[in-house]
Amino acid sequence: MTSGQVSSAVKTTVLGATDIAASLACLCYHGTTFTFDNFALQFGNFSMFDSTIDLLLLTILRIAIISLGCAILLLKNQPLVLLRRLSHVSFSIAILICAYSPTKLLLLAEKKDYLYLGDWLALIENFIFAILAHNLWNSFVRVAKEWSDQQNAEHHSVGDDDELEPEDTNVKPFETFEVVVRLLQYCRREWFWHLSGFTWLFIYSVTRIFVPYYTGQVIASVVNSAGDPDKAHQALFDSGKLMIVISIVS
Repeated sequence: MTSGQVSSAVKTTVLGATDIAASLACLCYHGTTFTFDNFALQFGNFSMFDSTIDLLLLTILRIAIISLGCAILLLKNQPLVLLRRLSHVSFSIAILICAYSPTKLLLLAEKKDYLYLGDWLALIENFIFAILAHNLWNSFVRVAKEWSDQQNAEHHSVGDDDELEPEDTNVKPFETFEVVVRLLQYCRREWFWHLSGFTWLFIYSVTRIFVPYYTGQVIASVVNSAGDPDKAHQALFDSGKLMIVISIVS
């Protein structure tokens, strides 16, 4: 076991313990005072608009992900390939967890005018530790790469200096088209992710074009409500439905 693997195991333990401790502390502060009853009562009276116990589930998910990455790093003989493949999954989950914090904020603010201090801390903690968990996964990849490079260096030693090919100092600079072609060649292994990214970005851009238009329709329906309330209400309702659909697609 290398020093990098030992360090990764320690980091995983420390991050996981800190994450669960901070999450439990925030849940105990889901009230005017810090008490364990605030945490226990949320199990019996769960509501998406009032309880924050669902953030604890995200904490458990984060710990499970970094524990999986650490296990792969420690137990597999060649962990680099698998860690790199699952890095996309780790990144996607981290993004979703980060996006959950503002969503949960809107849900909590739906039925009450103020949030407890523990609620604010739980939302911030959820966001920060999601980023830290993915950064830890990236460190697993770096450790696995260093280990792989070290193994390759041990099995393939460099020959004598006279066997090395001299460098060609008269390299012709690439034209713009050749540079683009070479960049596309570098991306061919990741073509699925690049194509997926451009596709979703295109759909997002198209849907966002219509948001200002339907926002104007909502404002116009409110302004014209004095003349024909029924017609204005129907226009407001139709525009609202379309904006919801556009937002979901976006």
